Amino acid sequence: MTKDMTPQIMRQVIYAMIPGIIIMTYFFGIGVLTNILLSMLAAFLWEISILKIRKKQIIPVINNYSTQVTAIIFALTIPPLTPWWMIVLAMFFAIIIAKHIYGGMGFNIFNPAMVGFAILMISYPSHMTHWLSFDNNLNIMESLKIVAGIVNPQNWDALSSATPLSHIKTAISMGQNMPEIIKSEIFGEVAGLGWEIIGGTFFVGGLYLLYKKTINWLIPFSLLAGFLLLNVIFYFIDNNIYTNPLVNLLSGSVIIAAFYIATDPVASPVSSRGKILYGFMIGSLIFIIRTFGAYPDGVAFAVLLMNMTTPTIDYYFKNISFGNKIKNIKNE
Repeated sequence: MTKDMTPQIMRQVIYAMIPGIIIMTYFFGIGVLTNILLSMLAAFLWEISILKIRKKQIIPVINNYSTQVTAIIFALTIPPLTPWWMIVLAMFFAIIIAKHIYGGMGFNIFNPAMVGFAILMISYPSHMTHWLSFDNNLNIMESLKIVAGIVNPQNWDALSSATPLSHIKTAISMGQNMPEIIKSEIFGEVAGLGWEIIGGTFFVGGLYLLYKKTINWLIPFSLLAGFLLLNVIFYFIDNNIYTNPLVNLLSGSVIIAAFYIATDPVASPVSSRGKILYGFMIGSLIFIIRTFGAYPDGVAFAVLLMNMTTPTIDYYFKNISFGNKIKNIKNE
């Protein structure tokens, strides 16, 4: 990937996400768009501030679209109508800590969007696991007032609901079996109500990226393989406890992780064998964290854990150091 190609690649990623954004907005309302706009605004403010402090050029960084992609991916993973100050906090960690503390674009070890998400998930787990209900009936002004903190919704419990993954984890802990859980009204024809359509739309966007050769197919498909393989094994061991693989696949952010997050060219390995191992392990860790961990969806933590292994994977599979990899990316 050359510097000249970066803006083109990032634009293609944004194009691929547009249909998914439209579908999410249809189901969840204007809150999806406010998340994106606020995330982009906060990301730009932090980016411009740190570039001025570092006495770096601002326009080239803004024009490569990497900041926009980070903000959009982050915004799609958080609940609609997330308070503005939480988004500003998350973008601080994404842009300043995860990106510029390592030297800026091309030097970051961790995926910035996932660092921002992980900070909010650890700090505010209750908020991050409750999304607006599809029938929330909030108008634009009511939504903006909630985001701005001007008003608190009178019946927030009626407006929000646990995600399907959170619902599963809670129900299992209360002794319900999986067939009973899946029959509950929170689920649609295949997975969480509406989530199967959202997941399918982002999958089509991922296929578009593969068609345009914007991303390599090895990471997405090895990630999905790792996730589904473990899920199928455990499901056949006991389908009363472990989630149906198709439900599990479409109920969370696995598809977004496979095509839009794990494929980050800086934080992922460069060799074909390294990409396969990297993707497979992310998928496996997502399933393990979801099933046995405290968090309902383990995408961010799985990605960040494997980001840490990228230098080692590159060393043993490509026989180059992480520093040389970055040097090659910057010089190409």
